[in-house]
Amino acid sequence: MSTRVIKQLKKNFSLCVVNLIGLTIMSVCLLISTGYIKHELSYDRFHTKANRIVRVSMQFDDAPIDGRILDNFLDNILQKTPEVEQVVKMSQIYSATLVNQGEHYIINNFYSVSSNFFKIFDIPLIYGNKTDILQRQNEILISESYAQRIFGKSSFDKILGTEITIDDQSFFISGIFKDIPNNSHFYTDILLPRKDNKEGYAYTYLLLEKDANISMLANKITQLVEKDDINKSSKIQVILMPLTDIHLYSHNLKEMSVNGNIYYIYLIIGANLLLMIVVLFNLWLNSSLIFSYNCRYYSILRICGASSFEIFIRSIVSSINYRYNFHFIRFIDCF
Repeated sequence: MSTRVIKQLKKNFSLCVVNLIGLTIMSVCLLISTGYIKHELSYDRFHTKANRIVRVSMQFDDAPIDGRILDNFLDNILQKTPEVEQVVKMSQIYSATLVNQGEHYIINNFYSVSSNFFKIFDIPLIYGNKTDILQRQNEILISESYAQRIFGKSSFDKILGTEITIDDQSFFISGIFKDIPNNSHFYTDILLPRKDNKEGYAYTYLLLEKDANISMLANKITQLVEKDDINKSSKIQVILMPLTDIHLYSHNLKEMSVNGNIYYIYLIIGANLLLMIVVLFNLWLNSSLIFSYNCRYYSILRICGASSFEIFIRSIVSSINYRYNFHFIRFIDCF
């Protein structure tokens, strides 16, 4: 038996190796792609109110859409809209110099936010009280990792109340928050309280009622804006983007970070399907060749009493890995 088995294995060895390589490549690609797609689709879903949060943007005529809107532009309208429960604004500060105990640090892309920021977004506080923070203009919140960076191994409770300076303006640390997850469409290590009636642009988020229809609400706000626009200088369209769609679907100007693209997901899925077709077709083709090589061998097995199922299993095993064939043949000895 051993001599015949070895001959069969040697004859099919190259095809078996090709099948194994193809299946291995396909499996690795599927695992990597699944992990990537799962991560891309998870953006901002860690917020418990994510399905009720939208970001407001506006388009004037056919101009490119800015991810921000002019501060206070929609305040009166939003206050009169019952579908909107709360409004959160975030203003981006691109660069500044932070000074702590004589040490200078360059900080980039941090935000001044509305006082209700932590009531809408689920970013846990390690130290600080959600009901009290962001109420005073001279307070500042920093992330856990940034606290360790500038204060070293000092305990967090000793950091609270410490005075730091940002561009010659003094702030007192009132809270420390956990690092924002990497599947968030925005990231920052520093949060400042936002001034009321601030001039400029802000990222504006709305917390809607549970049963609010986003598309209908966007049309309603658009109509209210057009009604208030006496000059009718341009066509205005209000856009409400669900929080969980921002990373993959929003490609506005001044995005808070580099977003992904839903078409990349489609491309990866298509590429994996094509790879699966090629590998499985190659497996079928090689299996057919192996079966034709061993046709006489399978005929002998049939004559010796082997069932059709046993022959089928032998052909599948031999087409995938010759080592499995060697162990399987021990169970059916017709020689």
